[in-house]
Amino acid sequence: MATGTITKVMNDSGSGYCKMPDGTLICYGNVTMPASGTASITFAAPFVNDAYGFSATYETLNGSVSGAIGTIKAYNIYSTGITVTIAGEMPSAFVDRLRVSYVAVGSWK
Repeated sequence: MATGTITKVMNDSGSGYCKMPDGTLICYGNVTMPASGTASITFAAPFVNDAYGFSATYETLNGSVSGAIGTIKAYNIYSTGITVTIAGEMPSAFVDRLRVSYVAVGSWK
């Protein structure tokens, strides 16, 4: 078991990271995006490479969720961030903004 200090940082937007002594890095936060667009996420701390786990959920910020079914798709995967979009049935006439909440887990060393 690694010993040392756990570093935890959170910025004003609510995103942040936690560095563990064993090299584990957890980055988390949220980003607002248009329902029919994309969002670029920049992690609060970089991973050592692009081999990390990423999970996200979304919620509507205005409008109706009736008939809104979408899947978060990730691409442009880098050690410093990732780009996400919503694929599927997202009727923009009813929903125009989403909040995507995410967590990424990998290594910092």
